[in-house]
Amino acid sequence: MSGEGAGIIMGILGIAAFGTVIAAIGAVILAGGAIYLAGRAAIGAGKGIYAAHKAAEERRLAKARAELEAVTGALKETALERHEEMKKAEASLAAAYEHEVERREKMMEEAHSKVVKAERRMEDLVLELPKFYETRERDIRDAIDREISSFTRDLEKACDDIAAQATASMTEKKRESLARLDAAFADIEARKQAHLDYAMDVKLSAESLLKALQKSYEIEKYASAEYAAVQTAAEQLAELMKDPNEAKAKSAANSAAMLAERVQILQVRLEQRTATFNHQKKMLEARLAELKGIAEATHDLKADDKEGILDPYVSEECDAAFWSEGRLTKLWDKAKELEEKVKEFQYTTSRVGQESDAALLAFELDNTRMALEREHARVRALLMSKVFISKIAGDMIESMTEMGWELAEEPFYHKNAAGEEDERMPIELKFERDGDKMSVILYDEYDEKTGQYRQGVRRLSNEAGMADEKKRHEEDAQVTEKMRKRGHKDFTMTCKKSTEGKKMISEE
Repeated sequence: MSGEGAGIIMGILGIAAFGTVIAAIGAVILAGGAIYLAGRAAIGAGKGIYAAHKAAEERRLAKARAELEAVTGALKETALERHEEMKKAEASLAAAYEHEVERREKMMEEAHSKVVKAERRMEDLVLELPKFYETRERDIRDAIDREISSFTRDLEKACDDIAAQATASMTEKKRESLARLDAAFADIEARKQAHLDYAMDVKLSAESLLKALQKSYEIEKYASAEYAAVQTAAEQLAELMKDPNEAKAKSAANSAAMLAERVQILQVRLEQRTATFNHQKKMLEARLAELKGIAEATHDLKADDKEGILDPYVSEECDAAFWSEGRLTKLWDKAKELEEKVKEFQYTTSRVGQESDAALLAFELDNTRMALEREHARVRALLMSKVFISKIAGDMIESMTEMGWELAEEPFYHKNAAGEEDERMPIELKFERDGDKMSVILYDEYDEKTGQYRQGVRRLSNEAGMADEKKRHEEDAQVTEKMRKRGHKDFTMTCKKSTEGKKMISEE
């Protein structure tokens, strides 16, 4: 009759019991230094993208200023002032973004330093790794607001203030100019002409500024509503200046001031939205570079294995996709999908929608990166578990042989759903002795909490005669003792005591 016994659920910690090279190499592999370095390099690539973006923005702003230098009339000075105010605001926010990236990188270094220290003891490492990933994920979530949304919000606030200043300034200048004209000319006809001259001067300066903006910005894309307001004001002014009387002339002067105000607001919003979109686009490209760096690195399972202990398990066929059971493949595909999303990322007229779209896409990029890091860590843990199980299997064969058992056939892996022997499945050892048969099955169990694999042993016995639970118990105790002497300090084999006094029946 078949009798069952349960063995260890040890975990990767058991490697440390060997006191051999395996423990040291295993710790290095689990710590994932290569992935960490790939992450550092990827952040560096992202920084390079943003640095190139800053240089391009400086060139763009220089070109815009050169166009503003050609503006004629009263609006030239104010347009240049607005330009410099916005340029300073953008530079400050770009620096703040770079500071936050540096901060995120530093926090990653600090988190990894704890992992490096824990490498000296496998027990500490297993406890530290989950904390590392939890810390990294929290830092990345927090970075979304600081690195993305804050730029959009803060630049909008700065430009709101600048636009308000432009309105207040234009209102005050208009009031002063009209008051001066009214006081200077007592004659109605002279006063009318003075108002018309003022309106014409302001109109020409506003048109000159608009022409400069058209050369530097995509007006319909970034500020169609503001441009429509400018066109409406221009049409109203043109109508008032047709064969005007004194009242129309004064209204034309007011309308010209309104046109000037709207062109200045157009300038502010064009620069704000152009800078915001350019930042969002390059920030996403920088994050994409980080994701691509990690995606590429996660194809390699042996980067940290300098001693080659994973060579028996990793091959062209048994690669990262194989050992992750396709989970890495799905994440690699997701990374490619996100790359296309970043390429297709466009400006939308809704500021709220634009900000949320950028933040959501950034979150997807970061989340996929972390998922890749976690999955690669899981695969490394699985491979180390296979190394450990291989050691258990070899020591189990030696222990059983010492007790008079013979290996009945070569160890084999269980079959997968496709009916093929699969290295990811449990490995089985079959023994025989004086007509008795025994199967020892070694398997893995993934522990979500620790992110590591535990190793288990299941023993099935088939006696030729009557089952003797006492004898089984004694043999289990012998196996336990021999395995512990061979370094498996947590090994325990126990019998479930379910078949006492029952005779073996045919396995068929």
